[in-house]
Amino acid sequence: MTFANPLRKITNSDLELVGGLLHLDVVARSFDTRERTLLSKTDNHATLFWQRKGSTTANNATSQLLCLFGIHQRFHRYVPRHDCISGSSNPLADDASRLFELNDAQLLTHFSTTFPQKENFKLATVSPQLLSGMISALHNKLSRVDQEWTLFWSSCLQFPNLGSLHL
Repeated sequence: MTFANPLRKITNSDLELVGGLLHLDVVARSFDTRERTLLSKTDNHATLFWQRKGSTTANNATSQLLCLFGIHQRFHRYVPRHDCISGSSNPLADDASRLFELNDAQLLTHFSTTFPQKENFKLATVSPQLLSGMISALHNKLSRVDQEWTLFWSSCLQFPNLGSLHL
């Protein structure tokens, strides 16, 4: 990975799992996803396997992230469907993962000019609680399910447009 990860406890697939959860969170916060099937695609086969399986017997970052996936899915009441997409068929993701020299505004401009849409691209921000939970999961610091429930409950309550939610 990087020099900042010399023991390789965080894998590329773990980071891809974080990206998958961030994607689903943006969708769940932008639309009413209750009782809907959400299709999410990845070009990382290990990530696809873990997303489809939804669990692991290991006690590592992957298991913590998959726990967050499950809690997120249950809270927002959607049915996830995960599939594969080749990298060449997903130029937006390829550009986002390679154009590090661009700031947020430049990246949105690049997307708007290279991949024109009816509506402009928008920058989605991550709630501090969700970001904190993902960082903790990557460091395998979450130890009890109730910690994740508390994290997601406080994070999701910030979005009143979701209507009445039942757990």
